[in-house]
Amino acid sequence: DAYYKIAGNFNQPMAAFLLPATGRVYEGKEKEDPFDPSTTKTFAMRWFTPTFEVPQCGHATLALAHELFQHKDLVPPTVTLLRFETMHCIFSARRISPLSSSPKIQVQLPARSPTAVDEEEFQKIKNIVAKASGKQDIAIRFIGNVKGEAGFDVYVLVELDEQEDLGGIKFDTTAFV
Repeated sequence: DAYYKIAGNFNQPMAAFLLPATGRVYEGKEKEDPFDPSTTKTFAMRWFTPTFEVPQCGHATLALAHELFQHKDLVPPTVTLLRFETMHCIFSARRISPLSSSPKIQVQLPARSPTAVDEEEFQKIKNIVAKASGKQDIAIRFIGNVKGEAGFDVYVLVELDEQEDLGGIKFDTTAFV
């Protein structure tokens, strides 16, 4: 697919693609759009690595929103809310203090509550984190994921104990692949 090739050419971990809005309906919701079109602009968005499509990416969403707010031909100055149709839901980005010399952007992403993984999975993930951090005794407080929920089942939350100096750890990210 062309998206994978383009993502690979960027030589970045993730590439965001902006597309025209499709009017996609999520979870049986009505197709009505209650947002004011003079202050809201809707697009579709997809994220890719060179090898797979990703269900969500907050950093790429923020970067894309920043760029869109800079281009008055795509997003007029009256628009303060960007909506992005994604694989599973709507993401949004709101321009805060638009008249400021350094406007801020607030991104709203979907949230889910992870549940703890079983002991076998905990040990497996802990070993990977230990290898990546170079610390065999790394203190992990919680490991969880959201199973069975489209778009979230590929993520794992690892909470290190507060005694760990996260800033002092140099992670080898290749250990996570």
